[in-house]
Amino acid sequence: MSKYYLVVTEPGEAPALANFLQLSPTDVSALVIGTKALAEETSAVSGEVKWIDSADTPVENFVNAAAAIVLNAAPDAIIGVASPATRAVIGKTAAGLGAPVVP
Repeated sequence: MSKYYLVVTEPGEAPALANFLQLSPTDVSALVIGTKALAEETSAVSGEVKWIDSADTPVENFVNAAAAIVLNAAPDAIIGVASPATRAVIGKTAAGLGAPVVP
């Protein structure tokens, strides 16, 4: 069984990605950087949600902490949308893994 990690920074991202990729919640964990409401929305499509409350602070300020959380989970794939904030987190995580980023 594959384990996927979603990086979520905006409303609607997690449901859209899970639906588009036809991911089962049992195969998905998520890191949410944003509001509690965003974490709750994400929990509907993810078996596990880690949440960083950004409190209106730019997501980019949490890149190191976010990358550490995802690296610790050791997922098979890290998935996110092409927003600058999400790309920053995925890029930092990929650098830690020595892995490429596929746009």
